[in-house]
Amino acid sequence: MKTLIIKTGHTETFDAHPEHTHIVSLGDVLRTTVLLEVFKNEHVTWFTSKEAALLLKKNQKIKKLTTDFSDIENEHFDLVLNLERTDEILEKIPHIKTSALLGFSNKTLPEFSSKTMNWSEKLFALIGKKWTKETYSFYWSSPPSSSSRLKIGLNWKVGQKWPGKSWPLENWEALEKLLQSDFDISWQEGFHNLSEYIKWIGSCDYIVTHDSLGLHLALAMKKPFVALFGPTSSHEIDLAGLGVSVSTEDLSVSTLADIINLKAYRHD
Repeated sequence: MKTLIIKTGHTETFDAHPEHTHIVSLGDVLRTTVLLEVFKNEHVTWFTSKEAALLLKKNQKIKKLTTDFSDIENEHFDLVLNLERTDEILEKIPHIKTSALLGFSNKTLPEFSSKTMNWSEKLFALIGKKWTKETYSFYWSSPPSSSSRLKIGLNWKVGQKWPGKSWPLENWEALEKLLQSDFDISWQEGFHNLSEYIKWIGSCDYIVTHDSLGLHLALAMKKPFVALFGPTSSHEIDLAGLGVSVSTEDLSVSTLADIINLKAYRHD
């Protein structure tokens, strides 16, 4: 069975007011990979953006990865799963040769999207299935740490799309001072280079991160973490037993340091 998944990251899957911007939501693409377990026995083609392709490039559950629509416009698919609501994609959907279409054929969100469900539950409901704790599908490799101390990564920057998620730099600097006697502290690398960013996340033993791509990469790599949420809500993301979530509202640096000291050693 041939299945086509369309997810480029140009719109947030369950955003009530989707806008096509030049800023790609890489985290939205990565967490869509939970669906690959559903189609693991099928021939999956994934159409994505050039920006997101690296996240999917080595995935063995994807038989064909493309960023060029002309690669798929003459193929016939048993199923097309469209997870984008840009005008460009919606105009092309009727012209794709397929026996069945799931996902979006217009910009309207399904009624269940407003219910209290986490993101993965909504995604599975969109294709008429129940989420049973499937996790992200991501392939990466990283050399083992040579340090005798735990390396804690401070994923302190946020992308252009959600500047309101930022926690003040002076708080991160104060956090480093409280932790550096017990841990090796590593500041975020590869902010403008996805490959380097993935390598950096992979090199850390524990991640302190905003609700951002760094959080999704930590989940995909099964790295323990503390995730800072604000103004976004933590209920949408299943932490898979790997981390804890804290609200940045009235969060003190010392409280966060205490959480890290407790949780990081527990995952050692």
